[in-house]
Amino acid sequence: MVINRVLLNRGGVLNLDLNKYLKTISKYQLLTKEEEKKLFERVTKGDKEAREQAITANLRLVVNVAKKYLHTKVPFQDLVQEGNSGLIIAVDRFDPSKGKRFSTYATFWIKQAVLRHLNDTKNIIRYPSYVVDNINKISKFVIEYKNKHSKVPTKKEISQKIEVDIKEVKRVMDLMEMSYISLDDQYESGQGFDSTKLNAEDELCRDFESSSLISMIKKLRGKEQEVMVHRFGLFGNNRLTLEKIADKLNLTRERVRQIQNFVLAKLRDRMNNL
Repeated sequence: MVINRVLLNRGGVLNLDLNKYLKTISKYQLLTKEEEKKLFERVTKGDKEAREQAITANLRLVVNVAKKYLHTKVPFQDLVQEGNSGLIIAVDRFDPSKGKRFSTYATFWIKQAVLRHLNDTKNIIRYPSYVVDNINKISKFVIEYKNKHSKVPTKKEISQKIEVDIKEVKRVMDLMEMSYISLDDQYESGQGFDSTKLNAEDELCRDFESSSLISMIKKLRGKEQEVMVHRFGLFGNNRLTLEKIADKLNLTRERVRQIQNFVLAKLRDRMNNL
């Protein structure tokens, strides 16, 4: 289980093909809360073997976060590579004495690494550094708030906490939603997920330009088609947030989300039967 064999280090290259890499990391055992605590006690004492184990045990977390950004067209290997660099930073900085799960802490650093890479990539929209910083601040606060209060904070609470004007908070959160930057990418070690496959919804988002899928979209009726067209910016339309689509179609935001999820499930089934 030597990390050099399966994983890039900072500035390294993912030298295995993607399927082989995903298959390899799926073999690493997830940690229970107690195992995690004991392991990081060793990490903080400079135990190199424990550090390596902490990294490999959380490689699937990186894949799960990276999948959220497949729509950017940035190669998945690049997303994973940047996410892994964030994971390494998280392992080196994590303080187990604070009583929090490592996955929650690491998600912030993984996202930050991926988002900064996306911001520096020329083939996507470049956001100013202050916007990227605000995205990171909002994500971090929302995760911490949800862990403590079991609910999402209001925009006013976010504004007060990170000391940013509420209009700017709303604007940044709209950007996050339009980029599918989830505010609750919680990952609980021990529950696990199948990281050897790309999520069906992510595959659909990435392949919306394929002729077969475009044909399916054209066959949708009424609000189903309108929601998908505006949600994913198809046929020359701008990509809109759930809130803006709701206003446009005179629906609730939740209803728009339900329609989107229903259609994605339907499209997934049709794609699987092709």
